[in-house]
Amino acid sequence: MADARRRRRRRIHRRRHRDTRGGAALSVILSVILTPIAIVVAITVFFRVSTIKVTGESGYPDYSIIEASTIKVGQNMFRFNKFKVIDGIFEKMPYIDEISIRRRLPDTVEIIVTRCTPVAAIETDSGWYLLDAKGKLLENTGSVQPEGYPVITGADAEKLVVGKYIKIIDEEKQKPLFLVLNTAINNDILQYIDCIDVERVYNIKFTYKDRFVVNIGDSDQLDKKIRYMLLIAEERLPETATGIIDVSDGTTARFIPQ
Repeated sequence: MADARRRRRRRIHRRRHRDTRGGAALSVILSVILTPIAIVVAITVFFRVSTIKVTGESGYPDYSIIEASTIKVGQNMFRFNKFKVIDGIFEKMPYIDEISIRRRLPDTVEIIVTRCTPVAAIETDSGWYLLDAKGKLLENTGSVQPEGYPVITGADAEKLVVGKYIKIIDEEKQKPLFLVLNTAINNDILQYIDCIDVERVYNIKFTYKDRFVVNIGDSDQLDKKIRYMLLIAEERLPETATGIIDVSDGTTARFIPQ
């Protein structure tokens, strides 16, 4: 009789233990389900945009950038696609070089921008274009040649769209052209160059200070060639000298007076 009572107590204890474990497991499951829902509800209800600010230099009014972003005050902080926002601004504002979007909790969106710098001009069948050092087309000035920028010659382009990157029809000219432009920028001489001729990639030329035609040959060892050119033009020749500076062999500079 006593044994039967003990067996019944053990069965009741095991049943209660199973019920307790089942309740704990159910609590865990409900927690896993409800926690993300609570987070989504909190984000939707509480994190709304009250301030949109623009930082950096772009050349465009802040309000125009904010309008192009399509972000609105009152909009949920996490319900807009940053990449679509960035693409939309780029499409409307070609002079912007870089854009990043930061969410500053609890209620601020920051649009950080940097400006493109025009460095050269090229004439095409559809008019004159300004472009930056990466080849981005910044502006079509029509029949008016932009002043103060070196002119690129010997390179025909296709599919010219402001805000997009230039595509040289003869692809082997693309890299040498921008290598010359960027090397000139790095050596702080671009402002003294009037024309860059890439008609022949093995015989690239540019004018310097309205006094010299510089033959650089191909674009190999370009930094070295520029240093040779500067040594001759700035240190070895009188200020009245004009002519051709040939640095095409990459080992020396030769001056041919005119």
